[in-house]
Amino acid sequence: MSSRIHNNKDAVAYRKELRNKLTPAEAFLWNHLKNRQLEGRKFRRQHSMEKLGNRVLRFENKMVFDNLGSVVQEIKESFKISTTSSSP
Repeated sequence: MSSRIHNNKDAVAYRKELRNKLTPAEAFLWNHLKNRQLEGRKFRRQHSMEKLGNRVLRFENKMVFDNLGSVVQEIKESFKISTTSSSP
């Protein structure tokens, strides 16, 4: 696949703006996901690849602050779903 598919050039400025204007909850969560801290997995922010099969998870701000452990557990559970759905 070309890099254009992975990173839609038409939305570059919009994604950059979103990355630079994180909500407090987004910043808090990303602080726990960056640098492969969660099971060595790499996470991407504001990347235009959802229709190519990437899984997008969304959480309410309150849940991120009040129940970070549950949020992290749900993210870990999505690893299992991704692994089993990609098996032949």
